[in-house]
Amino acid sequence: MIVPWASGYIVRSDARQTIQLKGFVGGSYIMPVIALINGDSTCYQIVETWWDVHFNVNHPPAGGITYSLDWEASLGQLDYLRRVYCRFARKIDHVGVAKGYRQYLIDRGEFSTLAERAAETPVLKRFFKGFEYHWVHSDLDRSEEAELVLANIQRFQQAGVPISFFYPKWPAKEYSSMEANSANWQAVFLDEPAPGGWPVQVKQLEQIRQLGCAIKIMINLHNYDPQAPGFDPVKSRGQSNVHWNLNQRHAPWVIDT
Repeated sequence: MIVPWASGYIVRSDARQTIQLKGFVGGSYIMPVIALINGDSTCYQIVETWWDVHFNVNHPPAGGITYSLDWEASLGQLDYLRRVYCRFARKIDHVGVAKGYRQYLIDRGEFSTLAERAAETPVLKRFFKGFEYHWVHSDLDRSEEAELVLANIQRFQQAGVPISFFYPKWPAKEYSSMEANSANWQAVFLDEPAPGGWPVQVKQLEQIRQLGCAIKIMINLHNYDPQAPGFDPVKSRGQSNVHWNLNQRHAPWVIDT
């Protein structure tokens, strides 16, 4: 199975490790497309109504793959039509699936090249010219980590390696995504999303900008709008999260492979 979770996964049905990949398109999933390949037979599916669909791929050790497309429920009313485009083909690998999705966007008038986007947003040219320094998450047990990041960037630059910077997700103690009561993406609503509050975040960004780096800050709209499917009012207040019940919140569609 080809799964566009994060940077992309190819999951073997006989893999020995447990694999679970879940999330919204535009969040954990970078594209609304998923593909199943068995020998020279391929089926790839493009979710056309992807805004409120939650992908969930599960693979127990050497136990095949189960995945579901779980849409937000609309109990008590007839909501919009959920649509999935399916294509069956032979001898199409992950590259062929990507080309198929590209053509799908072209046919709908929704495709633009990186060059076109860079012409519209010039800073993208600077970002694409650099190697991405990915500061995944601040380590709360290493108070000197911010200084270490600055030193590493300068070390790469001195060696002739241009750097584009990925700003980390919110690291605040008690709101870290590594802890049970994480505010995660919604920490942006807090007065103190990280130790030292917003002034510290602004200072770090300015120090990195002064080194000449283009900076990427990820935005997840699924979690910022109170009407969006990933919004949790408890997290937006910086309180611990109570896990919701999938059966009450979504209408599941499950396929076994």
